[in-house]
Amino acid sequence: MDLFLVRKVIILVFAWVFYWGFPSILAGQIHISTSTSLSDLGTLEKVDDGIDFEYTNHFILVKVRINGFPLQFILDTGAGYTILFDKELAGVLNLELERTVLFWGADRIDTLQAHVSRNVRVGVGKKTISTDVLVMEEDVFQLEKYIDSQIHGIIGGNFLKHFILTIDYRKSKILLQSPTEFKEPKPCKTCKSFALELNKNKPYLNATVKIKSDDSTNINLLLDSGAALGLLLYTHTNAELKPPDHLILSPLGLGLGGYIKGYIGRVFALELAGRTYNNLITHFQKFEDDESLEESYRKDGLLGNLILGQHKITIDYIHKKLYLRPYSSKIKPFRFNRTGIVVIKGGEFKTQYIVHHVIAGSPGAEMGIRVGDVLTKIRGWSVNYFSLEDIEKSFTKRNRKYINLSLTRNGEKIKLKLPLRDLL
Repeated sequence: MDLFLVRKVIILVFAWVFYWGFPSILAGQIHISTSTSLSDLGTLEKVDDGIDFEYTNHFILVKVRINGFPLQFILDTGAGYTILFDKELAGVLNLELERTVLFWGADRIDTLQAHVSRNVRVGVGKKTISTDVLVMEEDVFQLEKYIDSQIHGIIGGNFLKHFILTIDYRKSKILLQSPTEFKEPKPCKTCKSFALELNKNKPYLNATVKIKSDDSTNINLLLDSGAALGLLLYTHTNAELKPPDHLILSPLGLGLGGYIKGYIGRVFALELAGRTYNNLITHFQKFEDDESLEESYRKDGLLGNLILGQHKITIDYIHKKLYLRPYSSKIKPFRFNRTGIVVIKGGEFKTQYIVHHVIAGSPGAEMGIRVGDVLTKIRGWSVNYFSLEDIEKSFTKRNRKYINLSLTRNGEKIKLKLPLRDLL
């Protein structure tokens, strides 16, 4: 079987930052053969009553067992396969690394290494199967910089494809069911069901986007629970997907192999499942070397958790069907960073909040904030009282005109009354 790991944004770290604050990780591509064993049908058929997850910075963090050892992974419907980030854990987990594969990073310049470990027992809740796991040669993700939690890997499509997956964002629970356990969700006035396309273990859905008020384009989108954003569009797949005039040049995320450049703007509307998302913040990415992209890559973009999370969703991998149940008739607004500065965790013990990026022309740039500055206080309070998510949410507040910040730069203390304004 062809293992297509990711040309999607595995996590979109920068996307989270500019909505609420930070994250997104764009990955590359891999081709290896892989297999999945369902010999332990007794384990597969055990009934689950729901698995709690932690919803942090718009990522779904679930407890996963790898050969019986408990770890924390990101639930990622946008990744075709399950990945372990830290090679040093392979020995502890009794993983045999049978072969090495090279693959492109998201920048399509550098190649990276991963190892294939076969017949690994992967478990979530009461469901366990034997399948292949990719083990990264080097942890290029370093998610502790962007998420206030330790992440060991991602659980992807080669595990999920054997189940019907329900994600209840409001209750922070997932449900994994076998075909014999599954019952179709009860109908309701606002509930919708759709046929899904599955490509390399990943689900795709059709939608319609209006870049401007007078156009309309049918698009095919990846359903990506590993992306902390609303909508990302690839501009190389469709001549009609031209970005709007007003854009912000910004890195879209940290990729396997480097930071991925792109743009952020607003589209006039996205029409999806009978709902219309107006004036929607959208990320745009273009691949220059179009000829090197396989046909399987030629989708139009992805939907992330900021849109998916407004529904209770059920992805039926077995029968290729999607069920959406909106939590409310009202669509939640999408907030955008009003300072123009991106903060990550850094320092020797990952306890400092360091400025990682400054948008050109933003209030942060105009006030002289630089990459590498260390944030020490917000509104007079030590940053020790804030999580990374708290800090980034404070940068999106619409009821404030200014925010008082204290920083240090090469030992020098700096105090600023930073203006807040809409950048999009």
